[in-house]
Amino acid sequence: MSGARLVIVGGGDGTLSCAAGVLADLPEPDRAVLGVLPLGTANDFARALDIPSGVEAASQVLATGKIVDIDIGRANAAPFLNVASMGLSVRVARVLTPGLKRRFGPAAYPFATLIAYQQHRPFSAWLEFPAGDFARIELNDLLQVGIGNGRHYGGGATVAPNAGVDDHVLDVFAIEKADCATM
Repeated sequence: MSGARLVIVGGGDGTLSCAAGVLADLPEPDRAVLGVLPLGTANDFARALDIPSGVEAASQVLATGKIVDIDIGRANAAPFLNVASMGLSVRVARVLTPGLKRRFGPAAYPFATLIAYQQHRPFSAWLEFPAGDFARIELNDLLQVGIGNGRHYGGGATVAPNAGVDDHVLDVFAIEKADCATM
């Protein structure tokens, strides 16, 4: 990759996160710009960048678009551009096979969520802030915790409406288990 100024990667959020991690780990003089060609199922990260679906429209953005300095997070050393999460979404990802995504497209996400929810058990988590700018937070009876840059996650659901992939802030969202008897 030495000498490349632009590396265009086609794929979904996972593929793009992997490629961004490789580029970010290169020394500054060898680091190329990552061009995003959204070829995943839901393309949540591309949506955050206002890159349209479809090869032709996305290619036009690549040809005329602007360079954006994106925040890259790391969870257990693995890079992520959009969201890293634990809880229900992990089960959803296991249910969401390539065949299911091919057959149902973005509608596969809610279908997989219903299946995963039947197997999910609530959990507890503690959020600690290394810079000491917030007190430790304990959360109980959770379905999901996510940390990320993007507004959208899991097939287009808006989870952090004020998030920006280039604002140098990671947003945290937690979803508690609802008591159906009180709804």
